[in-house]
Amino acid sequence: MLTWVVMFVVVDFCYYWFHRLAHEWNWSWASHSVHHSSEEYNLSTALRQGTFQPLCSWLFFLPLALIGFSPRLFSIHVQFNTLYQFWIHTKLLPKLGWFEYILNTPSQHRVHHGRNPYCIDKNYAGTLCIWDRMFGTFAEEKDGNNGGEVEEVKYGLVHPPPSWEPVYANLEHWNVMRKRNQKLTGLVANLRTLFKGPAYNPGGADYVAPDVRNQPAVRWNPPISLALKGYVLVHWLVVFLPTIVFFQTARTYTEVSRIVTQLLMYGASHRLDI
Repeated sequence: MLTWVVMFVVVDFCYYWFHRLAHEWNWSWASHSVHHSSEEYNLSTALRQGTFQPLCSWLFFLPLALIGFSPRLFSIHVQFNTLYQFWIHTKLLPKLGWFEYILNTPSQHRVHHGRNPYCIDKNYAGTLCIWDRMFGTFAEEKDGNNGGEVEEVKYGLVHPPPSWEPVYANLEHWNVMRKRNQKLTGLVANLRTLFKGPAYNPGGADYVAPDVRNQPAVRWNPPISLALKGYVLVHWLVVFLPTIVFFQTARTYTEVSRIVTQLLMYGASHRLDI
């Protein structure tokens, strides 16, 4: 029992530092920013994950393997940590009283996804919010409770991307870094920017996030024709049904055929940039 409790705590501790540095280092923000690109905030936001994020996150959990924790036990706890975070992506639930002092909640995570000045780089918790309170990254939602001020949280990136295209979202910040690094010369100088924050501007003052408090929440919502909506629906069905079949029969595939099938399905699911 003690092993389970310790594993629960240390996995959450490692997740906190992965999540925090995913916001503070360019190389990990490039993948994690996909999760924050949604200008809506609901359960579907939890499923919006960067393709390359697993290439960053494993490094922060590696010490647990070196210490000697069981891989099987780790896999259970890291999945629980991920599943817990699904339900907190909602605007429907208010603050939850004493719960707010121990566990991560929808109210706290709404702050994390906000682009208001007081929301930036706050509330990195996975399951336990104690890490944010311990390391100075906690911010309470300004919802007017207990006589406090009210401030609507506005969601999405500081500079929202003008696209719903998933490939664009996964590569956008890498492109931003490429453009900023054009001012630099030398491999070392370019590599150093990977460990700077997303606001880092080589050769000049860091970028400052715009103050969105008094701005209307204008979301990227271009007009879509009925014909295009019909195409997307048919296209989705064509991809979705083979995906179900694949999941049901994947165990019978060889490793090579499984990879080839997944690549073909990925190519078929590539969507128009609307």
